[in-house]
Amino acid sequence: MKCRALKVLILLTFMISASVQEEASVSCVRDTRLFFGSDRLYSNSMRYKCTFTNVNSLDDMKTAIAAQSINAMNIISISFNQSNLSEFPDRAFRDYSSLKSLDGSNLRLSTMTSSSLVNFVGMDLINLSFNQIQSLTTKVFANKKIKLLDLSNNIIDSVDESAFTGCEIDRINLSFNKIKDVAFVSFFKFFNNLQMNNNEVERFDQVKLTTSSWSGARDGFLIPQFPTINLVSNKLTKFECRSTFKFVLIELKSNENLKELDLGECMINHLDVSDCDNLKTVKLTDNLVGFTAQNVKFDSLDLSTANSLSSLKLINNSLNTAMIDAIMKLENLTTLDISRNSIGPLNISTFAKLKNLSTLGLKSTNISNIQFGTFSHQTNVRVLDISDNNLGSFDMQMIFSMNSLTYLDVSGNELIELSNIDAAHNTFALLEKIDLTNNKWTCSYLIKLIKIMRAYRVTLIQSSIEEHRSNIHGIYCRHVDGDDSIVEPLSPNQSNITDIRDKMNEIVGQLTKESQYRSNVEDRLTALEKRIDNQVSMIATNEALRAVKSNETQNIQVRNGTLFEMTLIVVFCCFIVFMSMKIIVFVRTNILSKPRPMRMGLSENTLTMNVDDY
Repeated sequence: MKCRALKVLILLTFMISASVQEEASVSCVRDTRLFFGSDRLYSNSMRYKCTFTNVNSLDDMKTAIAAQSINAMNIISISFNQSNLSEFPDRAFRDYSSLKSLDGSNLRLSTMTSSSLVNFVGMDLINLSFNQIQSLTTKVFANKKIKLLDLSNNIIDSVDESAFTGCEIDRINLSFNKIKDVAFVSFFKFFNNLQMNNNEVERFDQVKLTTSSWSGARDGFLIPQFPTINLVSNKLTKFECRSTFKFVLIELKSNENLKELDLGECMINHLDVSDCDNLKTVKLTDNLVGFTAQNVKFDSLDLSTANSLSSLKLINNSLNTAMIDAIMKLENLTTLDISRNSIGPLNISTFAKLKNLSTLGLKSTNISNIQFGTFSHQTNVRVLDISDNNLGSFDMQMIFSMNSLTYLDVSGNELIELSNIDAAHNTFALLEKIDLTNNKWTCSYLIKLIKIMRAYRVTLIQSSIEEHRSNIHGIYCRHVDGDDSIVEPLSPNQSNITDIRDKMNEIVGQLTKESQYRSNVEDRLTALEKRIDNQVSMIATNEALRAVKSNETQNIQVRNGTLFEMTLIVVFCCFIVFMSMKIIVFVRTNILSKPRPMRMGLSENTLTMNVDDY
């Protein structure tokens, strides 16, 4: 009776909860971002990012949108909250022609077909993670362009070979599924990053990508882009690559069943097989540039054809003498890290052929002594890690050739002295960081080292140590009798580094003079530029004046010519008048002034008068 009553109560509770279930709703916000290169242009008031709540069917979405009076074609982003959709019906997003982002995670989706995504042409995001999708059917994502496709954390166990035919995807996440066959990878047109970690992939030899079907060159602005593949934590037993295509990186870490690695003719730039406990046989090829294997116990390592290898990281691999000898013949190496391998004592010829090294890791390699000349060929090394060995003492002159060194780690070597550190600043001018922790410095000597490093402006690496242990700025030191009178505030002005301070002051002075000289040069250049500008303006002004002067000269010449002509005319007229008057005077004087001849018929009176007058 009680059980029946309990069942009735549960049923009533379910019916009540169903009756009070909230209606589907949508919350939309206007998107004000600017998009470039879009096929369609919309005003800021017509782009929306919408979140649907309590949606259980496509009709719920239509009802919620209608209530908001928003046109579906103006929605560019859709996400769901507290919703339950087992599938997307055919052409479910037909009306959302401008959609760029779809977040359908945690919807309990179980199926996915190509007809439901038929309008998805160029998408920024499709997130279908944390659902219950079991398979990817024929051409479900064929011929689509997607920046990010997330199908992680489903139960996908089969992927049709044509599921991604002609698909161009920047990043695709298929991690945490149950995929076994990766043949579908061969039908991609382009992908940049493929995440398939935590699946059940057993073989990789079905992947056969070719450069003829790859569009990476176009998407990479004329620079070919090649993909990376993550196959971490799968069930690979033998890694075989039969593709003639180039891969930037393939990660095979934590494949516990992987026993054999044979790259054949596969072109892989970098391969990582760390934490593959059962890997025994490794054969590398000439196409490989970088190889990383951490915590792998090799039985054999074939490096005979790995001539292009530039980065080799073999950490904690129990390398034998033959492997070490093979490694020391790789002349193109720029990065070598063989930490946590027992390589024994070093001699002068150990690294003789590795002249291109820039990073050298020798941590925990049981090195007890270093001879002068061991690193004489490593002039390009910038990072040197020789920590956790048994050196006991270390002389900076043993790495004298490493004048490009920026980081040095000598921690954990039981050192009591760092010889020739006082003069090291002349050689290691680029040194930025040094690790002196976990050694046996006395506190007084450690203070000296710290003062010198501070004077050189070198950063000291600190470690966390027990509070009760004596230390100086996080670096353990041994307190011995007499240290109390020696330990003092750290200052670079002590007599033991006076020369260093003077040298630094001299350098500062030189830099100051150089700075002043440069400032004077800049002032002179500025003044010269102004002078040139003034000269240019003066030249322009002079040219204008010359033009004006030329015009005025021409006018003056014209006026002068006119005046000269008028003057000539006046002079000529005056001359004519003068000559005329001369002629008149001459005539009057010489001709008109002579006595006239007397006439015979003159009267007596007249004659008498004339006689009387005389």
